Amino acid sequence: MMSDKELSERYLVLEVEVGSTAHGTGISGEEDVDLLGVCMEPPECVYGLRRFTHYEFRARPQGERGRPGDIEGKRYSLRRFADLAIRGNPSVLVPLFAHPKLVHHVKSTGDLLRNQRKMFLSKAVGYATLGYLKAQYLAMVKNNGQGKDVKRPELIEKYGWDTKCGGHCLRLGLQGIELMTTGWMSVPMQEEHRQEVLAVRTGQVTFEQVCARITELDIALKRAVVDSVLPDEPDFAAVNQFLVKQYSWLYAKRYE
Repeated sequence: MMSDKELSERYLVLEVEVGSTAHGTGISGEEDVDLLGVCMEPPECVYGLRRFTHYEFRARPQGERGRPGDIEGKRYSLRRFADLAIRGNPSVLVPLFAHPKLVHHVKSTGDLLRNQRKMFLSKAVGYATLGYLKAQYLAMVKNNGQGKDVKRPELIEKYGWDTKCGGHCLRLGLQGIELMTTGWMSVPMQEEHRQEVLAVRTGQVTFEQVCARITELDIALKRAVVDSVLPDEPDFAAVNQFLVKQYSWLYAKRYE
């Protein structure tokens, strides 16, 4: 029997660079490389007893912080990816909008997934982004910016607070507003937005100023969701049809 690692490699249809470097907000020489992939699990994982939802890989043991240049990531089954996408998970949607230069591996199903991204989009993405933004903000403001658990002591020592978490909050807000307003998410970020996030990450903006900016973005994102060009719900029928067609094609090809 194939391991989850082998399965995720053999049936991989899309793998894209995500994270700070992909968004254009990474600090040179300080970032690792994050990948997000999609694979189509074989019949025994759909009809049989075996279950495969995702495979996660890391450069270092669990619990040990990554180091600059490390490559790590996660590969979801296509069905699990679709489930997370229709629920509005903003991180999962990034591969659908990423610039082609960020695509490390793609097959026909992966191409179709990216080209038909519209079926996943709805106001649900905006509401989910608001949830992520709130969670990140609450984590950031713990202990005057040091966070609930001090995960990045080097930033605390240098700037007095976790500037990476602050930058992440701004990115969520800015990209969420862009998506709700235009139906598109720029990956890498728009230059003006990228520079704003980088200013936070490099300590050019105070903790108090960042908190105020996040509050502004939260209000603007709530308004953008209400007025969004996107539908209230994703196109469930289109997503379902896509999954049935792609899995049917894969299994027919396997046994022809």
